[in-house]
Amino acid sequence: MRDGQGLRTNVSRNARTGAVTTRTDDDLGSGDVVERTRLASGVEIDRTTHRDGSSQTVVTTVDGRKTTLGAGQDAMGKDSPAIARAVERGDSLDAIAARQGVGREQIEAELAAVGLGVRSGDKGGVKSTELVAAMPDEISRSDDAKGKVTIDVVDGQGRRRRTITQDLDGHKRKTVEETFNGYTLTTAADGHMRLRQDATGREWTIKAGSAGAALAHTLLAIDPHSRDARTGKIDCPGSDRDHAWGR
Repeated sequence: MRDGQGLRTNVSRNARTGAVTTRTDDDLGSGDVVERTRLASGVEIDRTTHRDGSSQTVVTTVDGRKTTLGAGQDAMGKDSPAIARAVERGDSLDAIAARQGVGREQIEAELAAVGLGVRSGDKGGVKSTELVAAMPDEISRSDDAKGKVTIDVVDGQGRRRRTITQDLDGHKRKTVEETFNGYTLTTAADGHMRLRQDATGREWTIKAGSAGAALAHTLLAIDPHSRDARTGKIDCPGSDRDHAWGR
C-alpha cells in the first residue's frame, strides 16, 4: 500500500510483545527504508536503511530522549544478555560502554530497546546499578479486619489477576479472579469456575477440568489485536454454544 506521498507502507503487530512496526519504503525516490517500532513500554526504535546498505538506529525513550546507537550496537537484544551479566558481576554502565567504544547513554538506549530500564542508587557511598523491566507488573495488597487478604496483579497488557484468601469454617479458602478481553473468570477453591461477560453481565458456570475450562483460560490469554489465527481473537460465547462451557 502506498500513502499520499507515494511511499510504500506496511504496519504489523507482534502478538507476543504488543510492539507495532510501521515500515516505510521510498522505493521510487531516495531508496531509504524506515522501520519505526513502538514498544508496549512507549519506547520507539527508528531504523533507517539507505540504498547503499548503510543504516542508522535511533532510540527514543518514554521521556522523549533520542539516542543514536553506535555502529556495532543492536536494537534487537543480541547484546543485552551480556550487558545484564556484566551488571550482575558489578560492572558499571560506564565501564561496559568504554569496552564497547560507545557512550553510557547509548548502552541505556540499547537496553531500553529491549524493554529494560536502568535504576541507579548510591547508599552510604556504595553505588549500585539495577536493570528493571520497563513495564513491571503492578502489585497491590490489602488486608481487612477479618483476615481477608486481597492481592491484585496487573501486567503490562492490562490483564488483572485478583487473589482473595480468607478463613471460612477454620479453613483457608482461595478464590482467583482473572479479568481481560472483556471477561472475568472466577475460580473457586474447589476448582469450579464462573465466566462473566463484563459488558452484559451474562454468566456461564464451568465445571472443573472440563473442555469449557480450557476454553475459558484461552479466552483470557489470547491477544485480541493479533493477526495470527492461533493467538488472535476468537468468537465470544453465544447462546448457540452455551452448552460447551460445561463439558
